[in-house]
Amino acid sequence: MTPKVAIVIDVPKLAESIKKGIEKAGGSAQIFYITRPNHKPHKIGPPVENDWPIITGLEFMEQDAYLLGASTRCGTMSAQWKSFWDNNDDVWKNGGLSGKFASIFTSTTDPGEGRETTLNMMSTLTHYGIIHVPLGFARYNEVSGSSDEINGGSSWGAGTFTKSDGSRMPTKLERRIAKTHGKVVWETVSKVES
Repeated sequence: MTPKVAIVIDVPKLAESIKKGIEKAGGSAQIFYITRPNHKPHKIGPPVENDWPIITGLEFMEQDAYLLGASTRCGTMSAQWKSFWDNNDDVWKNGGLSGKFASIFTSTTDPGEGRETTLNMMSTLTHYGIIHVPLGFARYNEVSGSSDEINGGSSWGAGTFTKSDGSRMPTKLERRIAKTHGKVVWETVSKVES
């Protein structure tokens, strides 16, 4: 059976590139917002120009794997993500997501803004029993190794740097890393039989 994959985001910076990577690997995914698009995370930066739906609890539960796009707020995941996890404690207590797969990508204003802390949403994933799928150093280095360009990605996952007003868009390199990240996740989850 083909895995169901959701790309769930609070800001749209790299979602399309992640999706292209999944499709390049032969898979498919749907992009969802974690909260309504005109909510606080989108007051900064360019206006949102897409109609991706907000994921419901039922839609989240129906997925086999997730690519979670989290912006950094004050050195940690956004309030929208924190609220999402905190409001799903029944799922946590009942192990409703145990054995599913997830990977994380991020957006932050600069290298010292806490992207590793945001990427460390893995602690939350661990409590839910979700299996983390990293991009990994070898695959990250494959894409970025010969470049001197500073980028927001790492072996943890794809990432991008933004300006504080949200106006900086992901570079070509950051988009290539995101495509590779999507491909890595699809290659991993598509090997697992349900």
